[in-house]
Amino acid sequence: MRLGFVINRFATLSPTYTTTHIAYEAYLRRHVVVLLNTDGFERRSDGSVWGQVRGLAPGRVKTREEFAQALREQGGHLSEKMDLSSLDVVFLRNNPANGDVLNFACCLKHLGVVVLNDPETLVRANSKMYMTSFPEDIQPRTLISKDARAIKDFLRDLDTPAILKPLNGFGGEHILYVRRRQKTNLNAYIEALARVNGGYVVAQEYLPAAKKGDKRILLLDGEIIGAYNRVHASDDIRNNIHSGGRARYAPITDEDRRVCARLKPRVLEDRLYLVGVDKIGDKILEVNVFAPGGINNINLMSGSNLGRRVVEDLETKVLLRKAYRHRDRLFASA
Repeated sequence: MRLGFVINRFATLSPTYTTTHIAYEAYLRRHVVVLLNTDGFERRSDGSVWGQVRGLAPGRVKTREEFAQALREQGGHLSEKMDLSSLDVVFLRNNPANGDVLNFACCLKHLGVVVLNDPETLVRANSKMYMTSFPEDIQPRTLISKDARAIKDFLRDLDTPAILKPLNGFGGEHILYVRRRQKTNLNAYIEALARVNGGYVVAQEYLPAAKKGDKRILLLDGEIIGAYNRVHASDDIRNNIHSGGRARYAPITDEDRRVCARLKPRVLEDRLYLVGVDKIGDKILEVNVFAPGGINNINLMSGSNLGRRVVEDLETKVLLRKAYRHRDRLFASA
């Protein structure tokens, strides 16, 4: 296979990133693996899409750490412009979403490249609004609005603690906890959040089970491949690892399977290949469709190799795709 990975920056590429796990496993299996950052695209008047890519010659490095370091420091063995339509698969691993990158990715999709996750879906999923497209019974009670009065009415009717966050936030930023029947500073909270990216405010019931953390579940083509618990620090309500949360081993439960089965039809319909589901109790708090992480933690705690599993699945899909294309050409020439 010929695989491309779109990342934010080469300088911050870490051996623990999910991107690195997948790319390195593909490299070990002697596939062509290239990386490009979000500034590396070109669209030309002939309709082609090119990218300034970095890669490594087969057998050059022996560990995932060396792989990440070589790409960070000097671009690897290969650093050149490539016609990206020559790739079989392009993985979008940049977060937050970049509108320009999504436009380039849509062009690649229409040139016949498999782009994961599907860029046309990602355009629609570029905010927490996308959560409302999933079944209501597995979501916390939620209101999305800029109307301070509507938000305060919603909080009063909830009559429980709540969470306020910007619609277009990510990574646990700007998340505020509101006490039951709190009035102090509430207007200031709403106004401040509405100024984040000039967007709307998400008001959401606080789930008491969040005190024990949340569960990050990874889905591959709608199927659960691994999970771990994220537990927040004592002085923070956020479970995000980069915000001080801790990762703990978590088995897959029947409840996990039931809830994720409710998500699967939509995930498959929207061509979301690799997805991170954040679950508290029997509710889905968030569905991460942009560069979901967690492979490193799951591998360490379970002895799995999820990077290899993703690559093996891609190998099958690309092989079948090429076989069907070959069949269609044969029928066309008959």
